[in-house]
Amino acid sequence: MYGWRIELGDWGNTPHLKLVGGDMAGVGDWEVGEFQSGGGSLAQRVKLHSALVVIHAAYGAYFVIAKACLSGGVDPLIFAVYRDAIGCAVLFFYAAIFERHHWQKMSLRIAGLILLMAFVGVYLLQGLFLIGLQYTDVIFASIMMNTIPIWTFLIAVMMRIEMIHYKRRDGQAKILGIVVCVIGATLITVYKGPAVFGDSNPSPISGLQKQPISGFSAAIQNWGIDEWHFGALCLLFSCFSASAFVNLQFVALSKFPAPFTLMSGSTFGGAIMFIASALLTFKDSSPWFLPPGPDLIAVLYAGIIASGMTLFLQCYATQHGGPVLVGAYAPLQPVFTTVFSFIFLGETLFFGSLFGAVLILLGLYLVIWGQREAWHLSVVSSDIPLCLDENTIKSNSSATEPLLG
Repeated sequence: MYGWRIELGDWGNTPHLKLVGGDMAGVGDWEVGEFQSGGGSLAQRVKLHSALVVIHAAYGAYFVIAKACLSGGVDPLIFAVYRDAIGCAVLFFYAAIFERHHWQKMSLRIAGLILLMAFVGVYLLQGLFLIGLQYTDVIFASIMMNTIPIWTFLIAVMMRIEMIHYKRRDGQAKILGIVVCVIGATLITVYKGPAVFGDSNPSPISGLQKQPISGFSAAIQNWGIDEWHFGALCLLFSCFSASAFVNLQFVALSKFPAPFTLMSGSTFGGAIMFIASALLTFKDSSPWFLPPGPDLIAVLYAGIIASGMTLFLQCYATQHGGPVLVGAYAPLQPVFTTVFSFIFLGETLFFGSLFGAVLILLGLYLVIWGQREAWHLSVVSSDIPLCLDENTIKSNSSATEPLLG
């Protein structure tokens, strides 16, 4: 559920990098990070890198906390309602501080885009993610989420937002990265493999019994799909939804450059959709009640930290370090998730997930490298004059001399 994509361009005379976020990633235009090439004081660099570590540690903890909450009996719809309601309030607070001057530019078309973003990027994305997380485990879910940048880039190419130069090495790296990532995602979806560490048949921790979703278990068994592979498919389609959401954000931001406002609006719309679904699903009020304790702490963490603080820190890190640096920290998330889930949930890492993760991260870095190389080429080409006028040619004696003496 955490997606980002690097956009490269040149506005005026200053090269810019654009980070387009997924469900919880910042969106906007920033100048090239001031610390990306090692600039800034030591204290500033420590602050920047500490923020990046905190972001991925918080994401890793969110996966574990959400899994524990769902396994403890909280329904995914109820969890999503509380998370989005709290997250909307936090994001609206940021929007009121930083983006109030943009609100007068709101139009019906922007409102329509926000509604579409709410359905694709909140309702579908979070709903499928939580169902998939309930049927699989946090290590697998964390690894799968790393495919979001690749699907985002692929959709952007199909929508002609991105261009691939097939004959250049940057374009070839992007194509190879997409292929490698697709192979990795397919591998972890269809192949589980033996346990690398942990119990191959782990017994759930006391109180963390899996709660089947009403009507789903029998239906998927009739289709010949076991619960693990059904959860894997839900996570895969959740990644597709996140990627489509990112490209919708790109369109919305080109017309309304206020990421916190767009995110708070789409989160509010998604919360309304989850509330409607929950009201149709539950006939009594008991599932809505979260007593003080771990479940209440989990939804507060999801709303305040996972949907609020991490977005703010990601915007800061992107502005000061650049999206390439932010992308370089992407592997930390599954590392933190694996460590936390092994310690607190006793989960198992399977060979299929491990090998697939290596392929996914390799594909991700190939695409990032291709994007960075394309940006360097665009900067170099912008410094080379495309044509010379007649006076310039005549005044340059070397231009009229033969190349070979």
